[in-house]
Amino acid sequence: MEKFGIGQSVRRKEDIRFLTGDGRFTDDLNLEGQAYAWFVRSPVAHARINDIDLAAAQSMPGVTAVFTGRDIAADPAIHPLPCLSKVVDRHGREMYRPPRPVLCGDRVRFVGDLVAMVVAETEQVAKGAAEALGIDYEDLACVVDAGAAVASDAAVVWPDCPGNVCVHWENSDPAEIAGIFETAPRVAEVSLVNNRLRPRRDSNLEALSFPTTARA
Repeated sequence: MEKFGIGQSVRRKEDIRFLTGDGRFTDDLNLEGQAYAWFVRSPVAHARINDIDLAAAQSMPGVTAVFTGRDIAADPAIHPLPCLSKVVDRHGREMYRPPRPVLCGDRVRFVGDLVAMVVAETEQVAKGAAEALGIDYEDLACVVDAGAAVASDAAVVWPDCPGNVCVHWENSDPAEIAGIFETAPRVAEVSLVNNRLRPRRDSNLEALSFPTTARA
């Protein structure tokens, strides 16, 4: 690849071996004593998890284990997923980096947030046990539009991040940029859509849009 750009076509390297049968997918692996995991994800954007009834799932034949956020929090060897970015805002402060537990504890913050994991002898049993979990969600206020998320009365996703702004980053002098717009013969305003992807078998693309101003 000699250049990089949005929308650039990149030649894939793995297709030949997979299309000719020389490659192996993870689903092709079958080991002795192999188990299968099925993850349970939140169907709501923002809610408190009041309780998870595990009894029905745990009693199903073939179920090896059921894990929730409480199990993860109780294990000192399992740490939250790290955020490797350290962007500094216009005032020299590091960006807000919320904790990312492997499984949610008492609250979910987006549709698809991980709530539980079921391990079983077969994929079908794991899925059935996951569907048998009794999860009591208490809906909380939410916002699904990026522009509305920064409004003064918007629901706050993380209590210690008021305004829902992770980082306000600039790479130019704001006064200089404002002057350019003021003297520009034409200014066009466009609304850009930034797709939010959820890599799930039953997922749909969900879009967040926010207004931005650009010089024509």
